[in-house]
Amino acid sequence: MMSELEKLIERIFTIVHTNSDFKKAKDTLVEVLKSYRIELHHQNDELRDINQVLWETKQEYERLFMDAPVGFLIVNRAGIIEKANHYSHHIFRSLIPYQSELQHFISEKDQERFYSFFQQLNSDHLATSFSFQTRTEPVKNIKFLQKLSRSNETVIHLAVIDETELVTYQKKIQYMSEHDALTGVYNRHYYEQLIERLNNELTEHFGVIFLDINGLKMMNGAFGHDFGDELIKRAVEITKAQLDETMYLSRIGGDEFVIIMTETSEDLMKSFVQNLKEKAKQVKVKDIQLSIAFGFSYKRKEDQTLLKLIHLAEDRMYQNKLYTKSSGRKDIIGGILAVLHEKKPREKEHGERVSFLAEQFGKVLDLNQTDIYRLKTAGLLHDIGKVAVDHTILDKTTRLDTKEKREMKQHPEMGFRILQASQEFKSIADIVLAHHEFFDGTGYPRQLKGEEIPYLSRILAICDTYDAMTKERPYSVAVSKEMAMNELNQHKGTQFDPELVEVFIHKVLKQLNE
Repeated sequence: MMSELEKLIERIFTIVHTNSDFKKAKDTLVEVLKSYRIELHHQNDELRDINQVLWETKQEYERLFMDAPVGFLIVNRAGIIEKANHYSHHIFRSLIPYQSELQHFISEKDQERFYSFFQQLNSDHLATSFSFQTRTEPVKNIKFLQKLSRSNETVIHLAVIDETELVTYQKKIQYMSEHDALTGVYNRHYYEQLIERLNNELTEHFGVIFLDINGLKMMNGAFGHDFGDELIKRAVEITKAQLDETMYLSRIGGDEFVIIMTETSEDLMKSFVQNLKEKAKQVKVKDIQLSIAFGFSYKRKEDQTLLKLIHLAEDRMYQNKLYTKSSGRKDIIGGILAVLHEKKPREKEHGERVSFLAEQFGKVLDLNQTDIYRLKTAGLLHDIGKVAVDHTILDKTTRLDTKEKREMKQHPEMGFRILQASQEFKSIADIVLAHHEFFDGTGYPRQLKGEEIPYLSRILAICDTYDAMTKERPYSVAVSKEMAMNELNQHKGTQFDPELVEVFIHKVLKQLNE
């Protein structure tokens, strides 16, 4: 396509050639040049506008480059950083354009991988990303993302992303997925993965130890889960102190732990268990001694895999637990009582007196020896649930408010849960649970009525109330035996079994006063 100028010039030559009219040709040429000048002005204006737009666009892209929320680097083929935006300077604080080498900022452990990555960039192979740690403190986790460049370009464009927070978060999630939140040891999820990995790897000199904290359920009931958690943490503390890098400790249940020993001997395992038993004897929380049941197995036969040893150690642990269960739980009950008596020393004497009265009551009623023993023991332990009641409530000298009454009324249920967890004391749990039920159904905790209340609980209620009235309490003064008997008489049929009140006053107390 010819320009307007070229078309006009061609017209002039046509006119001159055909008409030889030079004046007309001159006028036409002047006209053409004027038009050309106007066209040049228009073009200059357009170029100026285009240049302005280009300059503004360049400034905008420069601003976007420099102020981007991620890093951008322009690196030459020798690895020298030629240009960096503000974020890159924030990440690599000692960066100096045209002087700093990219390699300088990479940690020693990541140098070899970086060399391979940069080789791929220089050979125009697509190396999409490279993650690394920085060399200088504070160590950061950085990722390079390559901007695809052409082979004829002399520079490489890299995006720089600070992944430190992301990596830290991922590590935290990874840690949480593999570790027990309370104790910090491996959890069941990791334990199962560990078994799968080690079952084929281990061939000899390995063994398994199972540990179970005795009476944890009972103590959770008595003191709450915070107490149980503290006991678990103390058990883990003394166990971890004996571990080395060849041993893996995992919590696989509420009170169960497993140690896998990958390089050991049977003698070393026996010594390990014995040392742990001795350490456990030195641990007490609220006067409750830590008690642990153990079971261990060591590879002796060719066909014994890790899985088989785990099952064997678990079986042995449960056998040992059954063997020591009765004495262990009895010790725990004793420990709980000791805590109660420390909080409220008069409860010890009260329990002993109620136990004596209940025993005499049982004999007067001609109960069998089993029931008399149950009555005697229930009298001793009837207030064991008060161990979970705040001492300020137990010692309060004025009337309890509604909230305090509600907490105090929980002690029969708490005592029931503690005793129910012990095979030895399970038979008296129901007696203790109902010793504050009223004969007319207005008592607590279940509002039982009349003969719905266990017979031995009705006996215990009379003994408990009589002793409470005749001995000084924080909230009341002691009354005479005569006044206490009158009080029992006034409440027979409502609070107490009327027939049992008659027997207690006219036979039990009479016999004791003779």
